[in-house]
Amino acid sequence: MQVSILTPDSPRWLDLLTQSPHDFYHLPGYVQLEADRMGGEARAIVVEDAECFLFLPLVLRKLRVGEEALPGAEAAQDGISPYGYPTPLVRAPSSAGAAEEFLQAALPKLQAEMEARTVVSAFIRLHPLLPLPCAIKVLNSHGTVVEHGETVWIDLSLAEPELWRQTRATYRNNINKLKKLGLQTRLHQDPDGLDQFVEIYYRTMDTVAASGWYYFGRDYFRSLFRALDSRISLCVVEEGSSIVSAGLFTECCGIIQYHLSGTDPQSPHQDSTKLMLDFVKSWAKARGNQKFHLGGGVGSQADSLFFFKSGFSKLRARFSSWRIIFHSELYQRATARWQELAQQPPQDARGFFPAYRQPLPELHR
Repeated sequence: MQVSILTPDSPRWLDLLTQSPHDFYHLPGYVQLEADRMGGEARAIVVEDAECFLFLPLVLRKLRVGEEALPGAEAAQDGISPYGYPTPLVRAPSSAGAAEEFLQAALPKLQAEMEARTVVSAFIRLHPLLPLPCAIKVLNSHGTVVEHGETVWIDLSLAEPELWRQTRATYRNNINKLKKLGLQTRLHQDPDGLDQFVEIYYRTMDTVAASGWYYFGRDYFRSLFRALDSRISLCVVEEGSSIVSAGLFTECCGIIQYHLSGTDPQSPHQDSTKLMLDFVKSWAKARGNQKFHLGGGVGSQADSLFFFKSGFSKLRARFSSWRIIFHSELYQRATARWQELAQQPPQDARGFFPAYRQPLPELHR
């Protein structure tokens, strides 16, 4: 069994992706974009044995407790998933138990390799629509799986009348009204209109008092189009020459992701996102895609955003994360240092992870 660490320019990265269903979060250009944003290194960790492999995209960052390195372990790193759902991918024979058997053998190899490289821990987001075989059982034997909440998805294999029937009645009325008012929806795969989208997106984040984490830099959006190329589209809803709503949607391996969107807070048509999602749903189905993932609420909560998305489908999936400690001794030292600085006990593996990355209380900074 062999462990490899791939960089985004390795041909092997894309070669492995052709052998497994995946999403855009696994693409080397996207992982590199996220690494640049987070000040880390884009890597794919691969464990292989004959025709089986485990593929894990990660951003490796310098380990920090507050703003400082861990004394005596300045070269230590930790791993985090790129933003989204870049779940580990597993390819194994379809025979019963083969995937579980391979994972049980592969995960100790992963653990040993990361420990040897002083990668202390990893926070990994699992994909609601790409479930791992025997995920909970096997991953919990090598870390902790935490369920965060439900997400909403649309089954695009359903006939159009059934998709329309599953749309909430008030939404159907809103959509029909907007069409009668003459609002137009367009979708294109180039960055034309991206500057207007960014302005609308920022104003939307201001309106909902989003955390600073959601304020992606302006260059991020154009870099996203370069990284994903034909796999990303900008959809806009227009009234005359004005854009009232816009969203970014990705397309990969039959899965459409509702990535980011915004509605002009000054527009009288605050329901126009419903028209946009209805349009994308039909567009995605016509292109032969199977699933349209709308995602969940803020922080995976059953909040107003989740309620909004749930008006388009009755289908739900579970979003979970996998937390794994590779280097126990350094993890304990880093957590002890956090406790010393914060003057309070850290959270366990089911809370903020890694515990030493939790923001320090304002009083003790």
